[in-house]
Amino acid sequence: MREASDKSAFRRMLKERLAFLRSDSVAWERSEFALSANLKTFLEGLLGGKNSPFILGVFAPLGDEPQWPQAFGGLDGKWWVEHACGQAFPRHASDGSMGFHRASLSELEVDRTLGPAIKVPPAGAPLVVPQAILVPALGLGPEGERMGRGKGFYDRYLGSYRGL
Repeated sequence: MREASDKSAFRRMLKERLAFLRSDSVAWERSEFALSANLKTFLEGLLGGKNSPFILGVFAPLGDEPQWPQAFGGLDGKWWVEHACGQAFPRHASDGSMGFHRASLSELEVDRTLGPAIKVPPAGAPLVVPQAILVPALGLGPEGERMGRGKGFYDRYLGSYRGL
């Protein structure tokens, strides 16, 4: 019981610190773009010379999350086509599971069943297993431990995931 309340308190503290960092909008935007540019460089290295399509599990960032797609020209920018990189977005099921479904940004629908409005693929979008996944986090520990928003969807999915 104490562990759950400790996690809740830690999440609150992380949200407060992130809100403080976002209060300097110029520095926050610079940091967002640097994160996006570094991610783009990493992915270009990962994709270099590949002949087969690569599917990347991504997420449409919430308003309080870093807008990681900036350096890519957005989630619908031509970078994705030029690099034969497909996108798959998470969709949560009523049983608590999560899967990644192939979709484009224009196909995403707003879903409010988990609280905040998140963009998810339509119900009929094909289920895929991405070769790599971008995972959202409120914070990370020194050993790479991830603190999410508390529902456990990514934790359960990553428990059996074997990609990057």
